[in-house]
Amino acid sequence: METKQKSDFVELKKLAKNGDMKAQNNLGAWYAIGRGVGEDNAASIEWYAKSAAQGYARAQFNLAMCYYNGKGVNQDYAMAVEWFTKAAEQGLAEAQFNLAMCYIEEYGVEQDLLEGIEWLSKSAEQNHAEAQYNLAMCYVGGLGVGQNETKAVEWCIRAAEQGLAEAQANLGYRYYAGNGVDQNDVQALEWYARAANQGNATAQCSLGAMYLNGQGVTKNETKAAEWFKKAANQGLAEAQYYLAHIYGTGKGVELDLSKELEWVRKSAEQGLSQGQFELARAYSRGFGVEKDYIKAIEWFTKAAEQERAEAQCALGIFFLEGELVEQNYATAIKWLGEAVKQGDDRAQYWLGACYAHGRGVETDLSKALELLTKSAEQNNSAAQCGLGLFFSDGRGVEQDYAKALEWYMKAAEQDEAFAYFQLGMCYYSGNGVEKDKGQALTYLKKAIDIDPESWAAVEAQRKITDAQEMIDAVRDEIRKIRDEVFISYTRADEDIVKELKVVLELLNKNHGIKFWYDKMIRTGKSWEDEIRFHMKKARVAILLVSNKFLNSNFVRNDELPELLQSAIDEEAKIIWIPISASKVSDTKIIGRDGAEVTISDLQALCDPRKPLRNMEIHERDEVYNLVYDVVKEAFVTSC
Repeated sequence: METKQKSDFVELKKLAKNGDMKAQNNLGAWYAIGRGVGEDNAASIEWYAKSAAQGYARAQFNLAMCYYNGKGVNQDYAMAVEWFTKAAEQGLAEAQFNLAMCYIEEYGVEQDLLEGIEWLSKSAEQNHAEAQYNLAMCYVGGLGVGQNETKAVEWCIRAAEQGLAEAQANLGYRYYAGNGVDQNDVQALEWYARAANQGNATAQCSLGAMYLNGQGVTKNETKAAEWFKKAANQGLAEAQYYLAHIYGTGKGVELDLSKELEWVRKSAEQGLSQGQFELARAYSRGFGVEKDYIKAIEWFTKAAEQERAEAQCALGIFFLEGELVEQNYATAIKWLGEAVKQGDDRAQYWLGACYAHGRGVETDLSKALELLTKSAEQNNSAAQCGLGLFFSDGRGVEQDYAKALEWYMKAAEQDEAFAYFQLGMCYYSGNGVEKDKGQALTYLKKAIDIDPESWAAVEAQRKITDAQEMIDAVRDEIRKIRDEVFISYTRADEDIVKELKVVLELLNKNHGIKFWYDKMIRTGKSWEDEIRFHMKKARVAILLVSNKFLNSNFVRNDELPELLQSAIDEEAKIIWIPISASKVSDTKIIGRDGAEVTISDLQALCDPRKPLRNMEIHERDEVYNLVYDVVKEAFVTSC
């Protein structure tokens, strides 16, 4: 092969010396690459120049590239333009493209976008793929031409179909984002794959993201990792950051936190703001590295200077609170302000809080409200709580408990402990809502469950304790008033009452527990008033249930609603005894609050399938003894 190349070289040189301009160009190319002869850039230039002087376009182009790149001659963009022009005027597409880029990028000639577009168009029309793609980008940016997405897509497609990886990657993004074309994940995947298989790192990274998220293809974390690795190994910072995430979560690869940090660092060192921010967080928290606050601030600053809002906000908070750095309100306000310009909700909240409390700025409640509202509308729960406080306190706005409640509710939906505490207090005090101690207790307990160590949880527990002590005190007073056993029955069951009285009298003798039923109404007293009075004094109510009992209007409309409600309020205990077979489970009683209550929902003292009248005497005695025990427990344990 080497002998043949040398003989071919000898023959080529003979033709060149005889003035064959094509041979002269080819001989220049052979000297440039050292084919059949040692590499000799000076000789290459000599033969290119001889061919170019004869007007051979390819030689003119090659000579222009030598001047452009400074190969074999001193770099000279002006000479490059001169020779590109000669070749371009002969219609050589490559020369037209390079001449166009010189005019557009101002190499060797004053910038002239119109001239550049003219030559770019000529090259593109000759199907020069790079020219077509660059012309597409000019239409995208309106560079030398009016912005025109339709033409941009048209030229991008023509370049992509010729196999230009850069154009294929761009077309993939267009289908992915629906930019100039109808959004189509399948088409996006196809074009990304074509470019990725040619080694285009951007396309490889984008293809990895589609496999990771299952867009346009079945989700495949292993393939995602493979494509991220290919792009990351080519030095693409975005892919390095993705790969770090892959190693940090163990998706498609074995979990490896050291590799996560390694790839985060690589992306950060290339200037990727996301990587810089994550590396800063690692140093500030000691994730995978020793804590190093100086390095943390250094990397936070690098990311912040690239307008990474998260980093700007973090720096603002650090300087505001004096964490990791010396407290500096001016610097804090500066960085928070930069993040606010980008609409960062956390920065809006923190800067709003600064205006509310005069930290680093003069107190300005209207500005505070403006910033907190913007943050809250982005669903920032801390800002929603802050707005709730403004409205509940009437600070800077007219006091409005309903609006306060609305913002607390929004924050509570995000499991914000402070919001649940405030909701509990609203229901406890009846601010913006009807008082409801039960609902208040539910919200206060929720605050404790969500974040037991938080201020809100501590305050919620204190409030619950205080409230419980008050409730217990009230119940103690109620117990002092409720010191009787009340018997509710119908006259048809007086014989059962007589039997029951035996154990109740024994309770009175043994423990001083009084009982009452309507036969004990004193002469001259109102029958209904006396019954209502003694129902209020009942700590235990015994219901002797039969169909006649359930059919009594006074029992249904007066006695049962009052007695059942006292049981619900935990002021009295209900004991019901089935006297005979009845429809107790089908009988609904309307309570004082309008809710339906069913006696059968309470525990019966004996099996309703075997009521008292179906029992032998000794079996009844067992039931009465059980009455004794239950009543005694109700009085003795509550004392």
